[in-house]
Amino acid sequence: MVIQIDDAGTGDIVGPAVIGFRRVETGEITFKEIGLQHFCEPLWSQKSPVAETRRYVQEMFVEWKIGKEEQIQLCRGNVFDQTREWLKETGYTYSDALIEGPLQEAVEQWVVDKLRALGVDDPKLTTQSGKDRFFVLFRWVARNPTEREKYVKTGFKAWEKKWREKAFEPRKTRGNNPNSQKNLHRQPPKSSHNENQQRPRNPFS
Repeated sequence: MVIQIDDAGTGDIVGPAVIGFRRVETGEITFKEIGLQHFCEPLWSQKSPVAETRRYVQEMFVEWKIGKEEQIQLCRGNVFDQTREWLKETGYTYSDALIEGPLQEAVEQWVVDKLRALGVDDPKLTTQSGKDRFFVLFRWVARNPTEREKYVKTGFKAWEKKWREKAFEPRKTRGNNPNSQKNLHRQPPKSSHNENQQRPRNPFS
């Protein structure tokens, strides 16, 4: 039997992430959600997404009764670092793989569905992760940052150092409509992050 394990959403700035599992022979797919809180302080500094991923893999190996004779294809992402250590320690054989096909499509669709449920209504939001999806999500946050920052993975270093300030920048006025001044002077609320606190480099982006 071949078991594939993949992730999605770990590098997106908005929403939770997911770990997906697939038995290739049967086509069975199961999802495990990594909640947004694991990508925010204080859990982010504790590498909580990596630990949660390992825990989910351990759970699924029990649930699916995965034997050591089975072939494990594991996504190459850093979120699986502790998982790789655990597999080696427990005697499982795995290969780092570029997961494509049904599982990759399923986990990316899971992410899109979650983002839609949060209110991301941009038609340009697709299952294709990367730069384009980043800016779709950033623009969505920037349209109402005071209300939408709660959906952001605020543990990401780039959010705190660059994108948060940009999200709260004054919006351009439109014509002479006095109502267009409404959001001109919005400023980001004081972040709860301690600037002197060291945080790990974001390994997912």
